[in-house]
Amino acid sequence: MQNGNESRVSDRRVDWLCLLFLLAVNTFYYRRILFLGEIPEGNDLQYQYFAWKNFFISSLKEGIFPFWNPYIFSGSPVIHEILAACFYPFDYLFLILPIPWGFGLSYWFHLTLGGFLFYWLAGQFIDLKPARLLAATAYMLSAPVLTRMGEGVPTMNQTYALTPLFFVVGKFLYENPSLRWLGCFSWVCALFVYAGHPQIPFMAVQLLAAYLLYRTVADYRGGRPSGEFLRAYLFLLLGGFLGLAIAAPQAFPFLEYASFSATRAGGAKYMFAAEGSLPPTHLITSVIPFLFGDPSDKSYWRSLIPFHETCGYLGAFCFFFTLAWLVLSKRKGTWIWFTIVVATIFLAMGHYTPVHRFFYEAVPGWDRFRQPARSFFILAFAGSLLAGYGFQRLGQLAEEEDRGGGRRIFMLLGVLLLLVTAGVFYTALHKQDILQGFSDDMNRGWRLGTGQEEDRYSPENFLHRYTNLLASLSMFAVWIILFLGWFFSLLKFPEHRRWILWAAPVVLAIVLLLFGSRFLETHAKEGWEERYYPDSELMALLQEQTDEGRLIIPDNALHWGMREREPELYPNGPLYYRVRVVRGYNPTILLHYSQFINVIQGRDPDTFPGGLLFLNDIPNADTMGLRVLGVKHLVEWNQVGAPFVPEKKFSNGLLLYRFDQGLPRVFRAREADNDWGLEPIE
Repeated sequence: MQNGNESRVSDRRVDWLCLLFLLAVNTFYYRRILFLGEIPEGNDLQYQYFAWKNFFISSLKEGIFPFWNPYIFSGSPVIHEILAACFYPFDYLFLILPIPWGFGLSYWFHLTLGGFLFYWLAGQFIDLKPARLLAATAYMLSAPVLTRMGEGVPTMNQTYALTPLFFVVGKFLYENPSLRWLGCFSWVCALFVYAGHPQIPFMAVQLLAAYLLYRTVADYRGGRPSGEFLRAYLFLLLGGFLGLAIAAPQAFPFLEYASFSATRAGGAKYMFAAEGSLPPTHLITSVIPFLFGDPSDKSYWRSLIPFHETCGYLGAFCFFFTLAWLVLSKRKGTWIWFTIVVATIFLAMGHYTPVHRFFYEAVPGWDRFRQPARSFFILAFAGSLLAGYGFQRLGQLAEEEDRGGGRRIFMLLGVLLLLVTAGVFYTALHKQDILQGFSDDMNRGWRLGTGQEEDRYSPENFLHRYTNLLASLSMFAVWIILFLGWFFSLLKFPEHRRWILWAAPVVLAIVLLLFGSRFLETHAKEGWEERYYPDSELMALLQEQTDEGRLIIPDNALHWGMREREPELYPNGPLYYRVRVVRGYNPTILLHYSQFINVIQGRDPDTFPGGLLFLNDIPNADTMGLRVLGVKHLVEWNQVGAPFVPEKKFSNGLLLYRFDQGLPRVFRAREADNDWGLEPIE
C-alpha cells in the first residue's frame, strides 16, 4: 500500500512538473508583455477589439451598462455582438487593468490554461507522461493560434483554450451521467458561449458528437446496456440546454442579431461561406510552414488567403510521430482521431472538395460561417493527440525491443529523407528555371502576397522566394535527420531512455517557440496610444460640436495605405473619440442598413457589404439618403462640390466638409413593394 501511495505521489509530482513546464514555455513566449509591459499588436486587436472593449469598460466605469453603441453604423447593438464578449468573466478584469496590455495578459492566461486542460485531456487517452506533455505543448503552441498573434483575435484564443474542458466534461457526463457532471457541463457550455467566438464552439460540438458516436458504437459492442445510452444522451442534451439558458443574456440577443445579418441571415451564399478555403497545394505548409515564404516579413506569396487561415503546423516532430502511429498503431480506439484529422482537412479545403459543400447543405449551421480552413483548430486538437499516441507507441517499441517496428520507422523516414534531399538538390541545381517560373507566373497576372499587382519582373522578390523554398526544404531534411538520431538514441541507450523521452517535448517547445516568435509583435507602452489613437485635430474639432450629426468617411479616406497618415479614422477609431460615424468595422452588419447604404449610392440593395460597408461615391449619393443618415460632415482627400461646404483643410491634406441638411433620429420609409420611399419618417 505504501508503495502504491508513493507511486501516486510521484505521479502527481511529475504532473505538476509538466504543468510547470507548460507555464514556463508560455511565459517565455509572452515575456515582453508580462515583464516589460509591452502591448500586443494586431489589426483586429487594435481596430476592432480594443475599440469595442474600451467603449464597454468606459461605459461601465461611468455607471452605464451599454446596450447600444451610438457611434458606429449610425448606431449598433452592443451585447448582441458575441465577439464583444460583454459577459465573459475574465474581461471584467479590464475594470482594473489597462485595456491594451490586458489583452496580452489574456493571451498568456488562456493559452496556458489551454495547455493545462489539454494535458488533463491527454491523460484520458495516453499513458506515457512525456507523450501527454508533447501533445499539450503541440496544442498550446499550434499554428492556428500562434499565427493569429499578428492579427489579434482574443475571442478565438478564449474559445480555443476552453475546447479541451468542454470535451473532457462532455466525455465524463457521457460515461457517468450524474447531476454533478450535468451541472459542470452546463456551466462549461455557458462559459464557452460567453467566451465570444461562435465558430470554434460550433466545431467543438461536432468534434464531441463524432467522438461520442464512436464511443456509442464501441460501448454497444462491449455490452453496455441500452438504457445507459439513453440516460447519457438525455443528460448531454439537458446540459446543453441548461448551458444555453445560463448563457441566455449573450446567446439569444446574438441569435436575434445574426438573423438580421446582411451576409448570414437565412444562410450565407455558398461562395461567401467557402471564402478562405485551403488550396490543396497549401496543405504542405502544415508540415513545411515557410515553403511559400514567411508572412512575418511579407514574403509569403503563394496565395492571397492569409497564412494564419491556412497553416496547421504542429512542429515537424509531431508529423513524424503521427507517421509512426500510422505504421505501428495496434489500438483500434485511436483511429477515431485519424478519421477526424482527415475529415477536418477535407472540410478546410472548402470549395476544392465536395465535403464542405455537403456540410453546408446538410448540417445546420455551416451556412452561417465562412473561412472553412478554420477547421484546423480541430485538426490541432486531434493531431496533437495522434502525435502523442505515436510518441507513446515509439516508447513502447523501445521497451519491447521490437526490431521489426524500428526497421519500419527507419525505412519510412529514410525514404522521406531521400525524397526531400532530392528536392533540395533539384532546387539548388535549377535556380534559374525556378526564378524564370516565378517571372512567368507574374507575367500571367498572378499576385504577390501583398495583394498588389506587379507588372514587371522583380528579381529581389523572386530571389527571396527561392531562398525560402531552398531553406525550408533543407531545414525539413535536417529535422528528419534529428528525429532519426533521437529515435536511434531511444533504441540504443536504454539506460538513458527516460531522459531521451523527455527531450522530445522540450525540442518541440523550442521549435514552436522559434516558429511562433515571428508572429507576436508588441509595441512599447510609451507611444502606443499616439500611434493608433493620436491627438487628432480632426477628432478634436468634431468632439467640440456637441449637436447630433454623423461623420461619413468614404473608401478613399479609409484605404489601407492611408492608415499611417490618419489612423484615427480606421475603421472603429472614431469610437475611441466618441465621434458618431456612418460606418465602422464589424463582421455583422444589419441587412436593412446595408441595403439602405447600397440604395443611396445607386447600387443593387443586396450588394455585398464586407465588414466596413462600401462608400465609394458619397459626393454623388442620394441627398435625401444622406439627410436620413444624419450626415453632418464628410472627410475626403479630394475636392467635392455642393451640397457639401468646405470647412477645414488639415496639415496632412485631409479635407473636412460640412453637410447642413442632416436629419437626426429619422429613418427612410420602406414601401410594400420592397422599394425604398423618398421621404423620411420619424
